[in-house]
Formats: sequence, C-alpha cells, structure tokens
Amino acid sequence: MKKDFLFFFLFTGVCFLIYSGLFNTFYQQDEWMPLGHVIASGANALFPESSVLEVLFGQGRILALEIYFIFFHFFPFQIAPFVWFALVFQILNTWLLFLITRKVSKNTFVSLIAGFFFLASSVSNQAITWVGSSINTLFSSFLVLLSIYFYIYFLETNKKNFFFMSFLSFVLTIYFKESGVFLFLFFSVLHFLYKQKTKIKDAVKNFTPFILFGFLLVASRLFFLVLSPNKTVGFVNSGASLWAKLLLHIVLYPVESISQIFIYPTIMWDLTDQFIEMHYSRIWGTSFEPIVRESVGGDLLSFMLAFVIIFVLLIIFIVLKNLRKTLYFALSFFLLSFLPYIFIDKTNAYLEPRYYYLGAGGAGILLGAVSLALKTGLEKIKINKIISILLVSAGVFLFLLHNTSLIRDEIYRQGQYAKERKQFLKSIKLLHPRIGPNSVFYVTGNKDFYIANHKVPFQQGLGFTLMVWYYDSEKIPGGLVIDNFLWDIQSQGFEHKDDSGFGYFWDYNTLKNTIKEKKLSKKSIIGLYYDGDKQELIDITDDLLKKL
Repeated sequence: MKKDFLFFFLFTGVCFLIYSGLFNTFYQQDEWMPLGHVIASGANALFPESSVLEVLFGQGRILALEIYFIFFHFFPFQIAPFVWFALVFQILNTWLLFLITRKVSKNTFVSLIAGFFFLASSVSNQAITWVGSSINTLFSSFLVLLSIYFYIYFLETNKKNFFFMSFLSFVLTIYFKESGVFLFLFFSVLHFLYKQKTKIKDAVKNFTPFILFGFLLVASRLFFLVLSPNKTVGFVNSGASLWAKLLLHIVLYPVESISQIFIYPTIMWDLTDQFIEMHYSRIWGTSFEPIVRESVGGDLLSFMLAFVIIFVLLIIFIVLKNLRKTLYFALSFFLLSFLPYIFIDKTNAYLEPRYYYLGAGGAGILLGAVSLALKTGLEKIKINKIISILLVSAGVFLFLLHNTSLIRDEIYRQGQYAKERKQFLKSIKLLHPRIGPNSVFYVTGNKDFYIANHKVPFQQGLGFTLMVWYYDSEKIPGGLVIDNFLWDIQSQGFEHKDDSGFGYFWDYNTLKNTIKEKKLSKKSIIGLYYDGDKQELIDITDDLLKKL
C-alpha cells in the first residue's frame, strides 16, 4: 500500500513536471467554434445537431459535449479548467494502466515503465495538450481502461458485477469518443488469455453483449458513412474504393504505428530524408521530395521499422516464456486500439497525434516487457542484477527524457503563440472597448501567419474570433455565430441577421466594394494594423476613413 502511494505520487509529480506549462497556453483553433456556439445559443448548445439515431450510436459525442458546455459557459476564454481536467485524467489513466499492467505481467518494473512511457509519450501528447481533444479523448480512454480493468477482475473472480461494470464503461465510452469500439474484439483475446480451457458456450455467453453492441456501432458507422459521405471532413468517402481503403487501413494503420509511436514525426522525417537520399536519389532534392518524405516515404520506412520491432518481440516471445502473456496482451491491445480510426484518411504518414493516445498504453507495456527482457539478458551474461536494472533503467530514462523534452518544447511554443494571441485580443479591446451595430473590422499588417494575406496570429478566421470576443457587447448577431460566418481563415465579408450585422475584411478593395454595394455607414468601420514583428496592434481607423 505504501509503495502504491509512492508510485501514484511519482506519476503525479512527473505529470505536473511535463505538462504544467499548459497553464500558459490558450485556445488554438477549433475551440473557438464551440465556445461561440455556447455563448450565442445558450442551453441549445447542449444538444448535438445529429439525429436521435446518430446520437444513440455515439455520433455527436453527447457526454463530452455536456462537459465542454459547462467549461465554455462558466469559464469562457479561460484555459485553466481544461488544463486541470487534462492533468487529473492523465494521472488517472496512467494509474489505471499501471494497475492493469501489474495484473497482467505480475511485475512492478514492467508496470512502472509502461506508466512512465504513457505519461511522456511525445507522439500522443496532443490528447493532453489540445483543448479540442482533451475532454473526449482522455475521458473515453479512462472508460476504456476502466472497462479492461473490470473485465480482468471478472475473469479472475467470475463475479457478474465486474462484468456489468465493464460493459457499462464500454457503452459509456462511445458517448465521449469512438476510441473504445475495439474492446468487443479485445475482450475475446483477453478471455482466452486468462481462460484457455474455457468452454465455447461460456465464452459466447460472456462475449454476446460486447459483440452485439460492437457490431451495432461498426454497422452504424458504415451506414452513416455511406448515407452522408461528405458530412465529416477527413473521413473516407463512400464509393467503389471504400472497402479497399478500409481493408488497407485495417492492416496499414496498426502495423505502421508500432514504429511511429516511438519516433516523433520530425525525427521520422529526418530518417526518411536519409532513406530517400540513399535509395531514391532521383527524387532527392526535387520539389516532390518533401511530399514523398511525409507520405509514401514515411509510410514505407514506418512499415519497415515496424517489422524490425515485431521481429524483436517475436524473439522475446519465443525465448522468454514468462513474458508471453504480457506481450500477447500488449500487442493485441496496441494493434486493436487503432481499428476505430480506419474510417479516417491520413494527411501524411502519421495519423493525428491524439489517435495514438490509447496505443501509447499498449506501447508502454511493450517497452516495459522489452526492458525486462534486456535486464534478463544482462543477468544471463553474468552482470550483477542491480547493475542490470540500473543500465536498463538509465536507457529507458534517457529515452523518456527525450520525449519529455519534445513535449515541453511543444508546450512552450504553444505558450508563446498564446501570449501573442491574448495580447492581440486585449489590445483590440483597449483600442475599441465598445462597438456599435453593423460594425466592420478591416485588419492588415506586415507579416503573413499560416497562409498568404493572413496578417494576424490566429489559425481560424479573425472575423469569427472577433464576433465571439465582442459578443458580450450585445451588438453581434447570434445567428451569424451559430452559422459559423467568417470561420474559415481566409474568409471576409459582411452579413446582416437578427436586426444587426457584422463584417470583417483583410482586402482593401473588397472592403471598398462591399461598403458601396451594401451602403454601409463609414462610421461603423474600424481599421487596425498589426505589426507582427513587434507584436503591436495599431489603430488606423482615421487614415482608413480618409482613404475611403
């Protein structure tokens, strides 16, 4: 018990050490849309746009939506509630993984390494560091791990209450995110891992609720995908190639991820560069090289490295019988955890970082098992047991330290972006604390951000951002916010709704033509210039009005 308290304290301390910088961050992009909807719609934002049938099968993530509503409604423009949520559930998920690993492996050394890798996985850090993902990913993963934990207890004790709690956790997870869908397959693996002499009849009896629910979830996803293929950006499209794509993803995504989970994308791109230079010299140095590097080249190298890792695991599986159960559990968990994402089209060789979060748990167990195998190997060549532990632990520590450094660097960068964005928003309120009806903002500057002609440090449209930022002025039409007017990063224009209007422009000629076409009053025009080098916002309204 005292050791467990110490381990929990260690996990908590390391978590805060890695992620405490998140308190200095701010909304990145997608968070602005639900914030705007909550502010403009009020309680109506509690209800997803999906149909009842879609909600029933997990579309709309209804339970995650409620938590987001609470945070955005009661703590608008505040990052701290999201950070506390992320830290608490990252610690809880790490602790659950530690307990599960210890139950499976019967080894504290393996369990500690699994937990610390899960905490410090640089590839999956987006699940913790991004507000747009943290609530649904972390809570759904908590329920997935809880379901596994209860199911193991059920297999050990045969008590039905553990089975019920496992199934309930499984059902609830889809209302946060679909990441737990794979459990209906994983539990069949788990069942035969623990009960190898089980009767088929008993196995079917235990699996039936999970299989039925899992089958309904998969079938519903396919149904909605075929019914409305273009409803969700980034998903595979229905058509002649749908089934071929899904089959390719079933094989490609889990296998590639075996290597990708341990290698940060920028490092993989560097390795791919070397690979292309050695084997595809005709591509090296051409305009196609960056595209090949982050797509086909990255896929190919990831696949090759994955087979190297699988070969190493196979040798350990054959040689060390005491690790077979752990390897079987970890590899099954890891590979199956990527199946919910086969409906997603990748933009490069890597999936989005948040999709690796649960997989990082399985990878952590694999790393722990390999570390134990190395320790055993060192002891067999007559190296002292304590020295063996120290050598292996030092290697793991350096690897995790590297991962931690990558995460902290990313958080620091986000903190710098946040500082600039918050200063921009504060400055605009200082220059123009109040706005009138039909206000029109014209914003230009001396530096492009993200794309050409976007002169402000935001990843989404500044027009939408300003509507949300000024919504408490009661001069912003709520309907425009709900319609996501001016959301796209390059969007500009003026619209009138609900007895008022709002406009934003970055192109002077478009502003001039719109004023003429819509007969807008020049008194409602606000001109701003952002000096991106000095991070300074300047009021140019008088000069703009003279020019107009």
